[in-house]
Amino acid sequence: MFSARPEQWRIPLEWLNGREGRHKDEQYPEQRKEATQMIIGDPSIFAIESIISKVSEDQGLRRLGYFFIHISGFEFGVRTRSATMLANSFDEVGRRISGRGKHIANFSRSYSAQEIAVAAHAVLYAEGIPLSQLLGQPTEAVLNEIENARLVWAPDGDAAFDDGSIVLQMDVDREVRLIGFRNSGLQFSEIGDVSEAWLDSKVYYDDVLNEWARQFVEEWESLLR
Repeated sequence: MFSARPEQWRIPLEWLNGREGRHKDEQYPEQRKEATQMIIGDPSIFAIESIISKVSEDQGLRRLGYFFIHISGFEFGVRTRSATMLANSFDEVGRRISGRGKHIANFSRSYSAQEIAVAAHAVLYAEGIPLSQLLGQPTEAVLNEIENARLVWAPDGDAAFDDGSIVLQMDVDREVRLIGFRNSGLQFSEIGDVSEAWLDSKVYYDDVLNEWARQFVEEWESLLR
């Protein structure tokens, strides 16, 4: 279903049920329903949780609410009803789906979640790295690998993860490895709440990401009716 390149991912037209072609006044009627909390997956292993507190007429904004990622019982994201406009989070899920099988790192199996989290924090955020190598390779190579394979799911460019949450996703053969942690400061290894989950690729992409995106659009439409 998601065949576009990651940067071009958009809502599949069949999900809009003809809404695109309507007059603006018909396309975005006044919201009449209360939004409900949506959780797709198992929060004790992996789940996406979201809530919409206000629907926007602008498809570039989508909705005001929050977007949470659950990994092995840890919650990553800001839990307030007005944490963020959800367009970035929705689009990033689409980019994850479009890049299925391409989020590959040569260190994905060989190191612990703590080691990978420390290395990612160091190359992405730390001020002054005391080591010339991390994860068995030069620090610059680690950064290039993280960026080129789009391993960083969160933060996704908006305020949804202003609590310092960082979530990495790696495709490992027919599995997906998720590592979540929190940025506790700018010094090397200042991180907390490290957690990880291994999932079958089908469960991750089809049962959670794709299903969340589908239900998100359905709810968006229902709130505009």
